[in-house]
Amino acid sequence: YLSNREVLALRRTLVDLREGTIDFTGSELGHLVATIVRPALAGRDWTTAIVVSGEAQFGVSRQYQFFAESYSRDAIFDDYDEALAWIERQ
Repeated sequence: YLSNREVLALRRTLVDLREGTIDFTGSELGHLVATIVRPALAGRDWTTAIVVSGEAQFGVSRQYQFFAESYSRDAIFDDYDEALAWIERQ
């Protein structure tokens, strides 16, 4: 979605990880952010609401916050409606 002009114009996402399985390492996540996300954003800022249901999802979301802190303002939620309300206010 980072190659989509409409997505890049919006610059915010709601990511629902509640049913997801984390099959990558923190190092791999950091590499993806550095080699794919940052170049695609080309200096744009971003905002993400992340919805989680477990400790592993929360941990990876915190790692993403760390890797993305130079370009993104993020918040982690365990309630989808709260996440949606937060991202709509951004």
